[in-house]
Amino acid sequence: FNAFLGDYWSLGRGAQCLFDLRQPLTQVIQDLGEMAAFTVWMGDSGTAQFRARRWASADSSLNMLIDWTLDDNDLIGESFELTHVPLGGNEAAKFASKFTVDYAYHYQKGDYQASYVADPLSYASCTSLRAAGVYREINRTTPYLMGAVGARLYAEELVQRYTMPYRVVRGTLPAAYLAMEYADVLDFRSALRVGSQGRFQVSELTMDLDAGTMAFTAMEVTSALFY
Repeated sequence: FNAFLGDYWSLGRGAQCLFDLRQPLTQVIQDLGEMAAFTVWMGDSGTAQFRARRWASADSSLNMLIDWTLDDNDLIGESFELTHVPLGGNEAAKFASKFTVDYAYHYQKGDYQASYVADPLSYASCTSLRAAGVYREINRTTPYLMGAVGARLYAEELVQRYTMPYRVVRGTLPAAYLAMEYADVLDFRSALRVGSQGRFQVSELTMDLDAGTMAFTAMEVTSALFY
């Protein structure tokens, strides 16, 4: 898992994690998946597969690995659906402007010894949310992280996820796309659907082998420049 964290936070080094108390593997994967923004699933071969959540940046968006390029001819019928999630929309309750990560768990005392806070005083995107009237706070605790570096990266992952407007696309594809996997990056190019062009990462898949179709849900690859 140290290798996962170092890779997916793209720092070239691992963040220290401590696994002391027994936890179900599914819970550990769920916790670390949220911390480091990666998805783990069992492949057809029976082996564990994992992919990272992708963030665009000024120097990486053009060179980002694209798994599938889609246009209007690839989708089946009128299955395509585009949802905008702006700051002032009906989904605004999902956004937040302050984030706290409690870490350095003391196993004898049973409490956390340190906290990292991301708020309007330290992050521009949090400042923008607060100015827009968003006062929601998100608090996370993790017994796995012992150091401030890992806690900061976890908090910044939350900042990225809960302060940026984004788009969600849904659609159904023919049998040629049955090989699509979770976390694949889609480059969608549509001349007919205004506002749908962009890059999206698959977050949900439903395969129908009888019909030979693959239904997908993908979230926009948003900018990571939130400092």
